[in-house]
Amino acid sequence: MQKLALNGGSKTIDGPLAKWPVFDEQDEKALLDVLHSGKWWLYAYGGGPRPDGRVTDDMGQVERFEREFAAAHYVKHAFGVTSGTDALEIALRACDIGPGDEVITTGYTFIATSSAILSVCALPVYVDIHPETYNIDPARIEEAITPKTRAILVVHFGGELCDMDAIMAIARKHNLVVIEDACQAAGAIIRGNQAAGSIGDVGTFSFQASKVMSSGEGGVATTQNDALAEKLWGYRNCGRIKTGVWYEHHASGTNCRMTEWQGAILRGQLRRLPAQCELRRQNYEAFAAKIRGIPGLKLRTLHPEGTQRCLSVIVTRFTGEGWDGVHRNDFVKALQAEGVPISIGYGWANYMNPLFLNIQQTMGHRAFAFGVDKFPDFRQYAERCPYTERACNSEATFMLHDVFLTDAAGIGKLADAFAKVYECRAQIPRTS
Repeated sequence: MQKLALNGGSKTIDGPLAKWPVFDEQDEKALLDVLHSGKWWLYAYGGGPRPDGRVTDDMGQVERFEREFAAAHYVKHAFGVTSGTDALEIALRACDIGPGDEVITTGYTFIATSSAILSVCALPVYVDIHPETYNIDPARIEEAITPKTRAILVVHFGGELCDMDAIMAIARKHNLVVIEDACQAAGAIIRGNQAAGSIGDVGTFSFQASKVMSSGEGGVATTQNDALAEKLWGYRNCGRIKTGVWYEHHASGTNCRMTEWQGAILRGQLRRLPAQCELRRQNYEAFAAKIRGIPGLKLRTLHPEGTQRCLSVIVTRFTGEGWDGVHRNDFVKALQAEGVPISIGYGWANYMNPLFLNIQQTMGHRAFAFGVDKFPDFRQYAERCPYTERACNSEATFMLHDVFLTDAAGIGKLADAFAKVYECRAQIPRTS
């Protein structure tokens, strides 16, 4: 029998499987073009923003990127911002979410989804994930609706769209706003022409370093609604309106404009995105076929109508069946020792983060600003969200998208590492 790398054996994978981020000479030229142009910010041409939106020769990289991103995602408006977090915050503000409002969302995501809700003095209300998709479970949403509910903030976790048909039906029935946190879902398309960020009232995207499109940091807010588009444009641009003069401000906005450097890089990232989505899909299917016979491992259920898959986070569900008592955490440690870039992902849900566990102590004196006398005890959601708890505590494992930009040999090594760890499971120390 082989010896696990964890115990001094040879590693299955020695070195990165694929290069990330991906860039080429065109990206280098694009950055140099920005440098030499002297136009380093969104409205660097004279006179400030052009209200008519016309395309002219002096149009900058961000404006061009916004149009290209909108077209690629079948949405009317797209606005480049400094981060996905900023996109979420201005989306909530544009939808008039504020003090006293409740926003239904998922706890199984990055903290920004929840902290953005707090930033507008609203309160998150958590609904459990579906045990197979890991996305918010529409069947649990209506029971969470109260007279204070104003919005549903869904997360297309790992690049897979939620059941938006069911969610939009609930929203229409109860007159609720739907915001799509598509920060992990750039390029995800169902039915050929319905993309992440194009279905709800507002969509939000992130281009932070771990995402399938990266400019280090950055984000986009999208909408089909002209009135919301005007609000988003103003909130990201210091509260201005397009028909006003430069020092005329109509709202308490912020400066979260994307830079020309980011716009230039992201145009290249967007250009290569479809090919990367297709390569990840092919490699994902090959990987799935290779590990299918290993007990206790299941891949999450993907959207049945996906026509372009993002696959920003590849989730392998560790059920433990057939592993002789090995815990998920020890399984992950064994794979990491073999050279597999894998993690447990979210070790706890948003509602179990110190931010929420200690909110009464740290922010209790400001509860009135949130329209309540006292913050709720967020620990209650651990009992209400058993599948979220299971994913965090014992089941989920994450591999990021760049792993699946490798070649067939790399996928073979990846599957071999999983098989080796299973075959040598008796060697895995039980520490969890």
